[in-house]
Amino acid sequence: MFAYINGKLEVINDDNVVVDVNGIGYRIFVSSYSLSRIGKIGEQIKLYTYLHVKEDALTVFGFSSKQELMLFEKLISVNRVGPKIALNFLSTLSPDQIIMAITSNDLKTLTSLPGVGKKTAQRIMLELKDKLDMIDLNDNNASGLENVNQSHCQEAVQALVNLGYSQNDARKMIDDVKEDYQDVEDLIKAALKRSI
Repeated sequence: MFAYINGKLEVINDDNVVVDVNGIGYRIFVSSYSLSRIGKIGEQIKLYTYLHVKEDALTVFGFSSKQELMLFEKLISVNRVGPKIALNFLSTLSPDQIIMAITSNDLKTLTSLPGVGKKTAQRIMLELKDKLDMIDLNDNNASGLENVNQSHCQEAVQALVNLGYSQNDARKMIDDVKEDYQDVEDLIKAALKRSI
């Protein structure tokens, strides 16, 4: 139904955002990966979307790139992998890490993800191993350096979440220091130092 939503970012929560489009606020569920890339409150953003329809709910999932959306759609095409599990994948690992784990039969990495047991991981590898080569993870809107920096920011945010910070707080902490530091370890140290 929606290919994408373009509007002003109004609210950022741990797993969703609210985007204002001509006076209508759309609640869109997003991964940590997308949260680290979409911008700050008040900015114009564009999210590529997937509308999930259930008997009792309509849920919109949003992604910062077409590539992430394509990977999400591939994941939910696997039997017993729903949108929440697919979003957990994208909140724990970057898209390129997920593709690497699937194509290299990395069962250990896949079973370490929330909600993924051995059988589900094996099913994902079996069904998707030969279907992921069409996903180009290079974002045409960003240079290679920007992609690396985004990946480092995502890793730093996840590290802070693992230390007990909320997704929203961790993202704000990294946003405050990401211009000055590019190494993951330096980002984390700088963010922790500033929060004291």
